[in-house]
Amino acid sequence: MQTMFKRVKTAICAAAVFAFVSCTPAQASTDNSTSQERMCATLSETAGAAMQGNQSGTPLVKMMEALNKVESDNTKLRDLMKSFLLDAYSYPRFNTKSFQDKAVVDFSNKKYLECMKHSFGLVE
Repeated sequence: MQTMFKRVKTAICAAAVFAFVSCTPAQASTDNSTSQERMCATLSETAGAAMQGNQSGTPLVKMMEALNKVESDNTKLRDLMKSFLLDAYSYPRFNTKSFQDKAVVDFSNKKYLECMKHSFGLVE
């Protein structure tokens, strides 16, 4: 019972992060460097939430449902979040908390680095 509660909580947290990210581009400042850093930090959090869902055993279908409930007109951003989710779930789940935590941090850092290098075409 407690495990199911944890899974639902993770899905809700992921949905909250996805919702926050869906607002980010509209809040971009005029300084592209700062804007990109903020956007990449938020996308990194999204990636971490996706990997946390995987590592905690939340079913991918539940995470996809949470993502699909997020209202956003930015299809590019929605597609990017979906790709993060699918990528996170392509990694194996670990049995120990320390390895799970490391997987979350590593995946989050990987996506931050990719964003800073390429900005995923979201920053002009």
